[in-house]
Amino acid sequence: VPYKVTKRKGIPPMEHFLDDYCHDLESMFRNMLVAGEVAEAPIWASLEKRGIIDNHRPSWERAYGCGFTKVDVWDLARPDLLLDLKEGYLLAARVLYDKKFHDPLDEESNDVLMFCFVMQHLFDLSLEAVDGLSRVLTHMCPPFQKGELFPPVSMVHGGAVILGLIDRGFRVANNTDSQLAQEAAEYNQSVMERLEEQFFLSDRVMTNLDADGSGEVTLDEFIDGFRKIDRY
Repeated sequence: VPYKVTKRKGIPPMEHFLDDYCHDLESMFRNMLVAGEVAEAPIWASLEKRGIIDNHRPSWERAYGCGFTKVDVWDLARPDLLLDLKEGYLLAARVLYDKKFHDPLDEESNDVLMFCFVMQHLFDLSLEAVDGLSRVLTHMCPPFQKGELFPPVSMVHGGAVILGLIDRGFRVANNTDSQLAQEAAEYNQSVMERLEEQFFLSDRVMTNLDADGSGEVTLDEFIDGFRKIDRY
């Protein structure tokens, strides 16, 4: 979700690279289609602005089939971040597999695990840098061995949602019809059917809404009762 964070003193507003796509939000929600010009350029610009990469220059690489294609190249200005990444990956593995780990439910450790889990999955589905995380850390920060990561116990639902978004992005990148409109229609239909079952067809509507038992349902009681219905 695009966002901006502003500290009260000293530091100017922080901009997220997804802010560049705010103008596409309305059409994306209305048409249920990802904007056609979405690309990774704002990500590289954000990394360069923060001093993580530098010395931007054009280069060439072998294209699929035959010939060459133009690519953008940067130098990694902060190689120490790779050591931090390796340390975080080790912490994530310990949360999952080390039975002597001090607190497997520690919030900070679980955040690191979730980050490494999502990043590894993104590289596994990458079209141009498949398994890039493992290959870079193996080459730059030996010894390193890629392992199987899972989302933290407290973030299983969030992990499932993220994997769904990644899978959808992978299908879009592969020019596979993601059928967003059809999925949205099916989801809306299931919500309406559940609402009808639990509200309109329920024989306990008045009991559930009339909180004070007065025999009359006030607007506040109706809103509060409606919010308690499990529609999802």
